[in-house]
Amino acid sequence: MHYFSHFLFGAPLMALHGLAQHLISSVERVRAQVERAAPVGTRPHAVAHSFGTYLLGEVLHRYPYVHLGSVILHGSALPVDFNWRKIVLKRRQVERVWNEVGSRDLPLRLLRRLRHAQKFFGDAGRSGFTDARGLVHTIGPDENSCGTCRYPALRRQAKGALVHNVHVDYDHGDAHDTAGHAAYLWVPVLLNLDPTDYREFLELCTAIWRFEVADQSVLAQPFRRALESREWGWTDGLTLTQHLTNLVTAWPGITVSPARIPDIVAVARISTAQIVSTANLRRKDGITYVDDVAAEAVDPRVAAVLAVRKVLRELGEIR
Repeated sequence: MHYFSHFLFGAPLMALHGLAQHLISSVERVRAQVERAAPVGTRPHAVAHSFGTYLLGEVLHRYPYVHLGSVILHGSALPVDFNWRKIVLKRRQVERVWNEVGSRDLPLRLLRRLRHAQKFFGDAGRSGFTDARGLVHTIGPDENSCGTCRYPALRRQAKGALVHNVHVDYDHGDAHDTAGHAAYLWVPVLLNLDPTDYREFLELCTAIWRFEVADQSVLAQPFRRALESREWGWTDGLTLTQHLTNLVTAWPGITVSPARIPDIVAVARISTAQIVSTANLRRKDGITYVDDVAAEAVDPRVAAVLAVRKVLRELGEIR
């Protein structure tokens, strides 16, 4: 699966002269763009900003056959009562929505005061989406995660929690200029991971591997203990050791002696840190990934599988 199969970025708000006709043609262009990015049976992800959020909303509203994975909205010009219930629950067009809400979003505040614009646009990027029946959860300004939706099992039980308003301390377009914002918030959303879990896992792996490379294993010990003991959202509340143990015992086509599993898992933990750290540092340094496997290693679920496979190959258990 290619997690970054497609991104849609909105254009800035334009003058309102001839707006209706322009909107129709713009919506058609975005629809065609989504269709080109979505081979049969796939769901491209979408990141939309400002006017682009309105266009994306219109495409979803007008064309029920358009299906997306994660949708990230920043500076959204959609109305606060946009019918996500129909699009997310009834039509199943979108898997999840991450709506970033900036109280300092001056353009949206001004837009709401333009009489002709009110017919088309809203200020969900400043006020957030509303829903009286539990579809929308709100994440406060000092948080990056929703406690109800941290674990995949909880997300499956709380089926209405598919749209999140996320309060951020940004103006209308500030997030576009912050690489860390996209790396630590948008990437895990696209991967359907808890952002806080994701960031802490990456930072622990990166710290461990830097000390290992510098031949300072003693300094890596506190980070190793934290990595091993923490219960992670992406494992449904298991520790990394428990998760890797499950991967080893369930690996297809082989049966590993129970006595060997702890040693295999110990090596796989270090290998996981190496794989995640390498992928993360390559991303930070702007290095192009050589293949899809290297790119997907920023996903801890993929990295854990790659680590176990690497160790089993080195031991001759698999080819």
